[in-house]
Amino acid sequence: MAHFREAYRYEHLYDPQQPVIDRVGLQGDAMTVAVCTDNEKIDEDIKLFSQALSSDDELIGERLRTLSSILKDMGY
Repeated sequence: MAHFREAYRYEHLYDPQQPVIDRVGLQGDAMTVAVCTDNEKIDEDIKLFSQALSSDDELIGERLRTLSSILKDMGY
């Protein structure tokens, strides 16, 4: 979601010269999140994913707030 807030700046909603989006820490290591530029249909896939996020924005926000509340109650 954070990526798509700024993705409008790029023609294809990602920078083909810099496909790495982020590194996510996982259990003492890290996972690289990147756009798969080998996928011939990545431009279409990215647009569809962006549209799905936009159309379900309210529902996703509600679920994230609920998850956040549950995690806070658990002490995280």
